[in-house]
Amino acid sequence: MNKTSIPWSEYTWKIVSGCLHGCSYCYVKRFDKKMIPEYHSDRIGEPLSIKKPSLIFVANTGDLFGKWVNDDWIHRVLSVVRDCPQHVFQFLTKNPTRMLQYEFPSNSWVGASVTQPEDIDRISIIKCVSAPVHFVSVEPILGKIENVDWTGIQWVIVGAESIRNANTPKDVVSAQAYARPLIAQIKELGIPLFIKPNLKWFEKVCEYPDKVMNEIN
Repeated sequence: MNKTSIPWSEYTWKIVSGCLHGCSYCYVKRFDKKMIPEYHSDRIGEPLSIKKPSLIFVANTGDLFGKWVNDDWIHRVLSVVRDCPQHVFQFLTKNPTRMLQYEFPSNSWVGASVTQPEDIDRISIIKCVSAPVHFVSVEPILGKIENVDWTGIQWVIVGAESIRNANTPKDVVSAQAYARPLIAQIKELGIPLFIKPNLKWFEKVCEYPDKVMNEIN
């Protein structure tokens, strides 16, 4: 388990890697061209070695709830989550419908990845998952995210595509334009908001769901 540069988490638990969604913007493809899904049994006990209460992002280089993931892998992961009540485990998926099959421990955050209007249905689905905290990661934001009922969502992350060595990051400029009305709406609703540094926004906003953060601090 590694300390992570992902600004909204503290550790990454790469218990399952690889993904078959085939997203064109996937940053993981830069170092894993094949993206073959794999369960790493040797990493199953890693969270148990972290004593300090921490935020742990589960399977950040894959999708634990992809249709191709073995059901037994998921059950093993959730068993470890139950054995580590001192931590908060962050689950993020493009397939929240599969999450509905599971009972998540009380130290779980469940999130849906939404990048464009076609993904908005995932928000209504993630709200129905049995977990104490539901969040939406709008990264990279590739279109207008509007006409959304945000009731039942406790956290929103907004970011641009992770671009390296770009002299003129026009994608960031486009992302800012899409993000502006969304950020205004989330602020107006009073939902905790985390704006990723890659959006190059004019202000730093790093909010978390208060209930859970109070429990781990």
